Amino acid sequence: MHFHRLRYLIFSTIACSGGCEGFVHSEPSQSDTQSQSATCEFSPGPPPILRLLTRSEYRRSILALFGKDFNAGSTFPAEAIVNGFNNNAATHRATPLLVEEIAAAAQSIAQSLSTDELATLSGCKLDPNQPSDDDSLMMAGCREKLIDNWVPLAFRRPLTETEREIMLELGRRASTLDYDAQIATLIEATLQSPQFLYRQPSRPESPGSESPGPNAESTKSQPLSAYALASRLSFFLQGGPPDARLLELAANKSLRESEVLMTEVTRLLDTPQAVDRIREFHEQWLALDRLKDLVRDELPADSGPVFENALLNFLDAIFWAEEGANDLETLFTRNDLALDDELLDLYAPLIQSNGDDFSEGLGGASAQQEQARAW
Repeated sequence: MHFHRLRYLIFSTIACSGGCEGFVHSEPSQSDTQSQSATCEFSPGPPPILRLLTRSEYRRSILALFGKDFNAGSTFPAEAIVNGFNNNAATHRATPLLVEEIAAAAQSIAQSLSTDELATLSGCKLDPNQPSDDDSLMMAGCREKLIDNWVPLAFRRPLTETEREIMLELGRRASTLDYDAQIATLIEATLQSPQFLYRQPSRPESPGSESPGPNAESTKSQPLSAYALASRLSFFLQGGPPDARLLELAANKSLRESEVLMTEVTRLLDTPQAVDRIREFHEQWLALDRLKDLVRDELPADSGPVFENALLNFLDAIFWAEEGANDLETLFTRNDLALDDELLDLYAPLIQSNGDDFSEGLGGASAQQEQARAW
C-alpha cells in the first residue's frame, strides 16, 4: 500500500468509523437508519470515552491558543506506553500528580501573560491611567468578550448556556481584582477545565443547547457533531486542536460534505504540524527514542541522538515522497541512508579507512552505505 493512498485511507477512516459514536442494544428500525448519516453503521460496542490530552497535544493546544508554547507540559508525568504508543485512553488518566502539574502550568501561563497579551486575548484594553465611572461596566464587557470569543477556542466548540453562565459568574467574583488579574483568572480556570483538557466525543450541534441526558436514544450510534469531527480530524492528522478554518466549517456544518472534508484532509497534511505529527508516530512506532542511549565502541558517546534524527529524516523522505516512491516495500528494503553533516562526520572516517568513496544524502551509493549499516 502506498503511503500516499494511506493518507486518504486516513480520511475514509475518520469519515466512516470516526464519524459515528455510541452503541445500540438492538437492531435499529428503518426510520432510525434513514435518519442517520450514510457513513454511520449501527453496531454493538462500548460508549465513547473522553481522551485526556497527551503532553504533546497539550503543548500544541497551548501554542495554538497563545502563539507560544511556554514549554507547556514538560513537567507533566509521562504517559503509560501501551503497544508502543502513549495515547491509550484507558491508561492515560488524571493522577494527583498530573492534576497538580496542570494547575501549576495554568497558573504559570496565565500570570506570565503581559497586559498587551491579555488585551489581545480579551479583545479590549482599559487604560489604568485614565479611570472612569464606567470602568466596571467596561471590564465586565471585556470579560464577556473573552468568554464568548477566546474560551470557545480552548473548548474547541461553542459554550453551552450553563458553561457560559459559570464563566460569567467566575468573572463577577473576580471583579474586585484589577483588570489583568480578572482576565488571567478566567484564562487559568479555562486551562484547568475538563472541556479543554479532554477531547470530548461529541456535543450538541447548536450553540447554547445542553447535552442530552442518559436515555434510550443516547445509547444509539449517532453522527459526530461537526465540532467533534473537526477536533478529531485535527488531533489525528496534526496532533493539536482545530484551526480557525476547521472551526468555521464546523460552524456552518459544511465539514460533513465529502468534498470539503477531503479538501481539509489535504490542507492539514500539507503543514509543518502534520510533519511533526508523522514524526511523532514514527518515533513511537519504531521506539526510536531508545537510540538516544545508543553506545558503540567505535563512535562518540553522544552519537545516539544523531542516529535517531537521521532515521527520522529517512522516514520523512519516504513518507512525503511522490506516489511510487513511498510504498511500504521501499521503506523496508531501501539500501541507503539519509545522511546529514553530523552523521557524515561519524561515518566518514570508518568508510574512508577502507579506501571507499562516500556519497551524501538519501539515494547515495548503496555499497558504501551497506558498509555503514554493518557498523
